[in-house]
Amino acid sequence: MKFECDMAEKGKPKLHVYIEDKSGIDIVSPTLSFSSAQINVLSLSIFLAKALNTTDADGKPVDCIFIDDPIQSMDSINVLGVIDLLRNICVNLGKQIII
Repeated sequence: MKFECDMAEKGKPKLHVYIEDKSGIDIVSPTLSFSSAQINVLSLSIFLAKALNTTDADGKPVDCIFIDDPIQSMDSINVLGVIDLLRNICVNLGKQIII
């Protein structure tokens, strides 16, 4: 996975996500081959990975995560998976999640 931040438009930064093949040469956008559900899961994964490692100005971990509707457009089995994941983050990592 490769992430590029695009700050070209003032006030509207964009994060571009690319997938490289094994050789690292060909770069493709997941939007060309992933379904919308897979892109939503990828977006949630990127957000949670960053949120779990966020620190404040003093370098202390931030133990609160705010998420707006993380289960939109998901089927029942994926909703249960996300709920279980969020529960595990709370219990095992001591984070507070506010939806």
